[in-house]
Amino acid sequence: MHRRRFLALASGALVGLGGCTSSDTRPVDTTSEPTETENGVIDRLAGNDSGGSTDEDSPDIVVTSHELVTTDDTYRQSAAVLALMENVGPTPSGGIRVTARFFDEDDNPLDVATEYLIGLNPGETWKAYIPYYDDGVNVASHELEAAFQVEPLPRVPEGIELLDSQLDTEDSEAVEAELTGKLRNVGEEPFEYLKAEAKFYADETTVLTSNYASTTNLEAEDEWSFTVTYLPYDEEWASPITDYELHVVDSPY
Repeated sequence: MHRRRFLALASGALVGLGGCTSSDTRPVDTTSEPTETENGVIDRLAGNDSGGSTDEDSPDIVVTSHELVTTDDTYRQSAAVLALMENVGPTPSGGIRVTARFFDEDDNPLDVATEYLIGLNPGETWKAYIPYYDDGVNVASHELEAAFQVEPLPRVPEGIELLDSQLDTEDSEAVEAELTGKLRNVGEEPFEYLKAEAKFYADETTVLTSNYASTTNLEAEDEWSFTVTYLPYDEEWASPITDYELHVVDSPY
């Protein structure tokens, strides 16, 4: 069995999730090497009881497991990292970024892929799927690194009224989902940018991904109808969507 490699982000100033250095961005501990069972399933990371948070009132994100998985498709082999990340702190987190680096059997780097989630509430787990975008036949190992923002996203900014939002659940077995909604600018000034960002759940505490729709220049008293979709990378690792959490943000970052 190929060995797996793990990498934590360096301490000190970090590149924030929006691309800028931020003191409110914290690294996630991914250095504790997990044990492996005979069938390759990776157990909970031994000793990984802290994601770097030292404030008892702050969110704390930990990686509980991660593994490299490959599947044979019709014309190629797909590869991806499956990672479980949990908020074991008492408060909601801000955005979470997880990056997988892929290597061949000689430890030569092949590619890097990053996934983002808008945040986790206390006790929630992100079932992250980080795909290798090319043919995965040469992928033999991976590194994982992650960081999260401490401050959660606001639910709805001042001046915006959420009129409606609903999840399309006509087919309870489908792994694709569509969230539709409508909001109004009830303020006196236009919003130059608005983003409706939704988090999609497989069950009460398991989050699969987040996605968004955006608009620009929403004038006072105008309405915006939006649609946010969930399209899984690979249906083999997907689950039907049961619920959502919606945030409206007035910044692209």
